[in-house]
Parts: sequence; structure tokens; C-alpha cells
Amino acid sequence: MAPLGALATQPIAGRKRFRFALRVADLTLLVIDEESQQTRDRFTLAGARRASALAWIAERASEAGLDASTLRTAMHYSITPHPTDSGAVFQLPGDDSLGELARWYADANLLLEERASSMSGAGPVRCWPHHFDIATLITLPSGTRITTIGVGLSPGDASYPEPYFYIAPYPAPASTPHALSVGAWHTSEWWGAVLVGTEIVERTQGDEQAGIVRRFMLEAIDRLLALPNQEG
Repeated sequence: MAPLGALATQPIAGRKRFRFALRVADLTLLVIDEESQQTRDRFTLAGARRASALAWIAERASEAGLDASTLRTAMHYSITPHPTDSGAVFQLPGDDSLGELARWYADANLLLEERASSMSGAGPVRCWPHHFDIATLITLPSGTRITTIGVGLSPGDASYPEPYFYIAPYPAPASTPHALSVGAWHTSEWWGAVLVGTEIVERTQGDEQAGIVRRFMLEAIDRLLALPNQEG
């Protein structure tokens, strides 16, 4: 939710519709009223333990008339273990690194919403919890070899230890498209186009950064759709 600088759930139907959200910049959990878009309650994660945060979420769910016993944290995917899983407290970095990360998410959300609104078959922009990337998934017409293209921003991972935009087709094409004028094709372990944050910052001024990302997105998608073996 851009005005609050938070990653929010879908609306939850309690006594009043609401959302849980995480404000990234200061590690704060929020309860947001869906009608007014105002914060109803908050929980500071810094200095708290995971069990306390989950108990707070359960209490807020109960207050909304929901059955808190149905709250589950086990998922069908795995996430790299973190000290907070075994009792360590959440820590707020002393620098502005989380604030900077929040700005990457906010800027990416604007660009991805723009891209999704301009392409047929694009789904809503979501934060995908198994990688914590923010992305839209474009479904291509039936009969094409590539069936979907993910367009998103990763906050950084084992492939690139910094934020990066990506264009990820599925399945991977049979041949590599021509080189990109910005970014590059990534073909090791997973397949797609990548534009790392360092390249955005080094090649542009602040007011030019959105332009280079738009150029990357358009060029990479056009290259994929123009592959000679794309049909059938």
C-alpha cells in the first residue's frame, strides 16, 4: 500500500474488512481498516520475538471475529532459516538500509502497475512471499511456446546481492534473444533478463531512473515475443 509504505495482505473479511501489513522501513506490523485506509493498530517488531508478533496477529484476528486457531505459519515452500525462527529478536539496522529497500519497493510498484495496466493478460502486482519479490505475471495467448512472463523486482538474493529488476519467461526459450542495451540475459540456474540496481544508479540521474527501467522492461519483453520459435 503505497501511501503507508507497507506490504499488505488482501482484504480480510472480519467484523470490518481489514488488512495486515508490514511497513518495511521501520519493521512495523499494521492493521489497516479497508474502508478508511487508516491504521487501526500497530506492533513494533524491533526488539520483539517472532512468537510475540504471531500472538499479536492472533489477538487482532480474534478481535475482528475470526478464529485465530486457524493461523498457520507452515507453508508449501521453504524459506532460508533466520535467527528469529529460533527465538532471536528482530533487529532494526542502525543505517537507512530498510528505508532504502522500502523506496525500491515503492518505486517498483509504480512501474509494475504501469506495465500491468498496459499489457493484456497481466495479473495484479503482488509481493510473492517465497522470494519476497514484487511482480506481475503476464499470461500470453494460448499457442505460444512461452506461456507466462514474470516482470518484477527482487530485493536481492543468492544470484545478485542487491535489488534487481527481472523479466522471467516460462518455460525458458529455446534460444537466447539478442543482447539488451540495458541489463543482460541471465541463463544460469534460472532464465531471464536482469537489470541490477547498481547499473540503474551508475547510468542515470535520479529523474532518469524510471526511464531506464521502462526501457529495460519493454526491450526484454519485445525480444522474447519476437523469438522465431515463439509460436507453437
